Amino acid sequence: MEWLSERQQKARRLAAWIEKLGGFVVSPLPLANGYRLRFQLLDVDRPRVFQALRDENWEPILCGSNMRVFHDGMRFVVNVEVDVPGETRVASTDRPFGEIAAPEKTDLEREGIKKYLGLK
Repeated sequence: MEWLSERQQKARRLAAWIEKLGGFVVSPLPLANGYRLRFQLLDVDRPRVFQALRDENWEPILCGSNMRVFHDGMRFVVNVEVDVPGETRVASTDRPFGEIAAPEKTDLEREGIKKYLGLK
């Protein structure tokens, strides 16, 4: 069984919905981290599908146009991307901090530093 992240599951559901609206998903699924979901739309379907996406709080990004081959000839399509947000991770550090990382200087160390700096 394939384990998908929440972002990949969301991208898969969005891709299925876009295909029901008449789009052609061209991004490989599961969607890799850092990539947007890319699909093509017939130019005549663009306003309707864009509005449906915006109604569901998705922001489609128009990325150009080209021709696509259909059974009855070639048609004009637009390339569109939708950013599928992922899980935000807090950057963790493997370096300790606080008293353990910066222990208090002893009196002997302080005296040695003062002597080295010529303050004593």
